[in-house]
Amino acid sequence: MCQQYFVDNPTVRDQLYCNTKSMSKLAGATDTEEMSVLRTVLGQEVANTLRKAIFQGQFRPGQRLSETVLAERLKVSRAPLREAFWKLLEEGLITKLPHRGAIVTVLTPENVIEIYDVRIPLESTAVRLAAASRDRPAAITAVRGAFAEMLEIAEKGDFVAYLAADYAFHQTIWRASGNGRLQRILKQICTPYFAFSTIESVGHEKQFPTAAAAQHHSLLVDAISTATPEEAEQIAREVIQENKEVFLRRCFEGVPNLVEKASGTLAHGPGKIHFRGPHRNGEESGLNS
Repeated sequence: MCQQYFVDNPTVRDQLYCNTKSMSKLAGATDTEEMSVLRTVLGQEVANTLRKAIFQGQFRPGQRLSETVLAERLKVSRAPLREAFWKLLEEGLITKLPHRGAIVTVLTPENVIEIYDVRIPLESTAVRLAAASRDRPAAITAVRGAFAEMLEIAEKGDFVAYLAADYAFHQTIWRASGNGRLQRILKQICTPYFAFSTIESVGHEKQFPTAAAAQHHSLLVDAISTATPEEAEQIAREVIQENKEVFLRRCFEGVPNLVEKASGTLAHGPGKIHFRGPHRNGEESGLNS
């Protein structure tokens, strides 16, 4: 299916070349310099195409990405394709294995726990910084806007679009922190997680309550809007810890003692987190993030 996606998408191929045509007129550039720039631009476009395909479930975790096949399907040489591979390697979306080449990254339960163990303190810090921002009204407006868009998409029932909006919402919080380095680190850590979460959820759309999951994010919106920075940070820690446990149960059902291993030191008993919307305190919402 993934191969046919590229074959039957002339628009994708047109997009790959649109930037390179304009770049070919670089004034004063030598042939070597021009080719280097063109390869980099085309490599970025190939990376964008492959990234979108991964997030849409066109490739499965562990699936091998053949340079020969992809170069032929995308009508590009191997040079920009390798540029794209390096970009996706940096983002954690693909993995290079000896004797196998590039594959779509597979996340084990241990990988997910490691990601959350880093993500929880960092994203909760981003929430605290957003709540403490000198331009807090602008941060609140941006976060509320991303939340409203996510709610609207969730109501429409477009599953893949909802998951993309979910990721965009969290990236909005990271930007609202005003800390560029923190934003880049969170993106590097969380991109493979969101991709894996999307891929694993494709085919199970009816089991995923998007409306409830979207509404759950109101806790983070309210924290940034009305809580003190310290309170906002604690709320974020508890919300993301809850998400971690729900995600592990949903994607790795049957692994013994997994949630116990992942629970860490955070305790959130009845009444500590007050959910809004169609799900109640203590009831799983099928959260994605």
